[in-house]
Amino acid sequence: MRYDDILAGTAPGARVHPNYSLCRAPRRYLTSFSITPVIVGLANRALDATTDMLRSRLRAGSPPEDFEIVQQKVAEGAAGVHTANLIMESYTARSVAALESGEPITEQMLAQNRLMAAHMLRTARDAVERLCLLSGSRWIFNSHPMQVILRDALAGSTHRAFNWEDNARIYAQSIGLVRGGAPPIGP
Repeated sequence: MRYDDILAGTAPGARVHPNYSLCRAPRRYLTSFSITPVIVGLANRALDATTDMLRSRLRAGSPPEDFEIVQQKVAEGAAGVHTANLIMESYTARSVAALESGEPITEQMLAQNRLMAAHMLRTARDAVERLCLLSGSRWIFNSHPMQVILRDALAGSTHRAFNWEDNARIYAQSIGLVRGGAPPIGP
């Protein structure tokens, strides 16, 4: 199998299995959603762990003086988690629908998926960091669940496929924002 065919979604499997739309997906079209769901899942875990921890503290005694600020920080983290979930759900559904319709997958569609996957990953990672800060300094210990969540979110977010600057540049080029001439596409 030729690598160019894998990148283009024209590998032999697309002809052998014409009703299996994933076989005709250009490689970078759906791989944008391979690591990102893990990071979004970690963000969901961080939100659950943080809210469980805070509920436990509230049951143990009176709320801290700055409880309204804590509530706002939890809400800010939750908004990031929910936004990452929405991006993942909508772009995954949109991508699968495009494949199943048989429409050609354009360079602009591919660039938009990569852009939104990078944005989703950044949003989820930032939410994890915000929520982790609510744990105080206890999160630094290996036994604390937020330590593992933050470490894994940071590790996953450094994958070169999700480099924000590269994906933003490629997307901008795909919509014609280039100096003098046709938009060059590619890494």
